Amino acid sequence: ESPIPLLLRFSVVVLFCAILSQLFPAETTAALYPHDTELAVRDSSFEGARIDTISTEARNMFDTKVAQYDRWMFRVANKFHTTTRQRIVDAELLFAVGDPFNWDIAYETERNLRRRLAIYDARVTPRRLDDGRMLVEVVTIDVWSIDGGMDVKREGGETDYSIHIKERNLFGMNQLVTLSHTDLAQEKAFISGSYHDNRFAGHQFLVQSAFSNAEHQNYLQLGIARPLYSLNDKVSVSTSISREGGRFDLYRDTTRLGHTFYDENNFELSGRYRFGSRVRKVSVSGGYSYTDQRSHDTKVFSSSPVDSQSILASLPGDSIFYTVRGGLDFTDERYQELRRIDAFTKIEDVSVGLRVSLEAHQARNRRKNLYEAFLGGASYCLHYPGGLVYVSAEGAWWLREGEQLRRKTTTSFRWYYYRPSFVTFALHGSLREDARTTPGDALVLGGKTGLRGYDTRFLTGQRVVVMGAETRLFPGLEILSAPVGGALFIDAARVYAKHEPFRFRDFYLSVGAGLRIAPERVSSGRPIRIDFAFSDKFGWTISATTGQYFSLFSDNFLLTTR
Repeated sequence: ESPIPLLLRFSVVVLFCAILSQLFPAETTAALYPHDTELAVRDSSFEGARIDTISTEARNMFDTKVAQYDRWMFRVANKFHTTTRQRIVDAELLFAVGDPFNWDIAYETERNLRRRLAIYDARVTPRRLDDGRMLVEVVTIDVWSIDGGMDVKREGGETDYSIHIKERNLFGMNQLVTLSHTDLAQEKAFISGSYHDNRFAGHQFLVQSAFSNAEHQNYLQLGIARPLYSLNDKVSVSTSISREGGRFDLYRDTTRLGHTFYDENNFELSGRYRFGSRVRKVSVSGGYSYTDQRSHDTKVFSSSPVDSQSILASLPGDSIFYTVRGGLDFTDERYQELRRIDAFTKIEDVSVGLRVSLEAHQARNRRKNLYEAFLGGASYCLHYPGGLVYVSAEGAWWLREGEQLRRKTTTSFRWYYYRPSFVTFALHGSLREDARTTPGDALVLGGKTGLRGYDTRFLTGQRVVVMGAETRLFPGLEILSAPVGGALFIDAARVYAKHEPFRFRDFYLSVGAGLRIAPERVSSGRPIRIDFAFSDKFGWTISATTGQYFSLFSDNFLLTTR
């Protein structure tokens, strides 16, 4: 099938997002300020004034002078927690003594602190001293950075166990270290771990590494990068090396058609140059990667010679190749500070406005061209008083000598209405396609992939529609200062072929209610989620994990396998 019709559809979505960005510009939808009406707003009298003094205070998790936290367990938690070091906070400040004060810079500093450090909140506040000098106070509030113990997650009729320890703020230095032992329902137990330092040894370099000995995907990775630390930064570079392996499975519904084990070595180098105004950026990017992949112990679970030959052709084989890529992005760097979107009381920095990205890849070995890939995406997030609308479309096409090998597209939307202080109404929907010339289905529908109350691999296909609605309740109750809420939900989804008629009576449904507990000073805004779902197929089921089932910019479920 020619990719031209899909390219035209993608162009229509890009045009639609561009029209929205002109009809509803981010400056007006954000009410001129990134803060929601219930949060603080800027005082224009400080704009442009010279900064005479900067005061930085990294606070512990709980203010025990407040009656809410004047309990022994909070005092003990503070005692055993290492507060973020002041120099770690100072390294993220985008202003210095002698600079003119700028509210946009102050808000960007707050966002960077919340995003990059293990903290609950950050505030930059200008003040006039008695002698007329200007003081800028920077205050951060830590979260409990050690996460450990045993996790039990039940979703899609399967129960997964893990024993883990994670330290997000090692010795107060904002270094992430993780180690876990995981036992999945359909896999052998495995060990994994990682390390991440956003400013290695105090320098503007990011270092990260990770390892896992999982059967389905084991790896050893090391990456070094000079990222974009502020909106004024123009250049970023990164490089990584990795050794990976595992098992590649080919499925059709619940039937495994075949599998192969693979080992590969990878090297990657990439860079980005960004230019434009402070809030509207254009980026040009490029990269090179080298892959050496070997397969072994290939098996086909079919007695038909014709099927076996087709399945073998679909499984990855030995290959050495390199990939060159280039891209062009447009981003609208405007943000809104909100609450009760996907968290409870924690501030959520929501990117509003238009984003468009285009990218092209070419993969070759020494003898021939393996494939070309073209990727594109567009999204627009509109904020209005009390609500959010988010629409997006993205696609990827793989071709060899003009013949399409694979087409993968996603169109999705989100709608949130949070004006009542006790409830947020949330809707989501997506249409995903993953069409390949090889046998087997890439998209999965089930309890972990958009349809609560169903088995993990209930159905597979090349086109999946998922819709859902949640009423998220915030009654103001607390357990040990952790907000407690609930949710009522309905999920609807189906798998269908390209020329099959779209009928709502063919959808699979589930309904239910859930409990949400949000220890946000421990979980960084991810609530504990316990859902009770009912479906005609499986009756009542229970699932328990962390994070909302779907969120504004992503899902807590994945619909695409390899």
